[in-house]
Amino acid sequence: CIYCQLGRTTFKTTEIKERISLTEILNELKAFLSALEPNLKLNYITISGSGEPTLNPIIKELILSIKRITPIPVAVLTNSSLLSLEEVRIAVSEANLVVTTFNAVSKEIFEKVNRPHPNIKIEDIILGLINFRNGFKGKIFLEIMVIKGINDSLKEIRKLNVLI
Repeated sequence: CIYCQLGRTTFKTTEIKERISLTEILNELKAFLSALEPNLKLNYITISGSGEPTLNPIIKELILSIKRITPIPVAVLTNSSLLSLEEVRIAVSEANLVVTTFNAVSKEIFEKVNRPHPNIKIEDIILGLINFRNGFKGKIFLEIMVIKGINDSLKEIRKLNVLI
């Protein structure tokens, strides 16, 4: 995305495959949790990363494993690109909070802001978000990045408002 603090993505993919193991993630989390100050309260353990976390097929198992080792609620940050896939919606439905990104309605603005993989279409994201919202029992936050001169026109804001 043009607003990403990590810079431009050099490898775009929609392939769901394990890039980091469940064991590796859980070991790091356990080490972090054991080092926490006893009176420090965390609001969420958040699954995000350098890229889209729903590209990892272990996300459901990861969420469930985190819930087994700690009572801290689990949040997932997603760019919403794979919520059109039922298996992804089912997987992230295990989280307590899902923060979804939605910052454009028109194809032209969507592509300018998100610089997506060619397989990712705004129509699929919209439908995925609607389907996810209709079936998810936890909290959903909708993250909207408004970029001056790109998606901040009254026309684009009105389109976002209608869909939201």
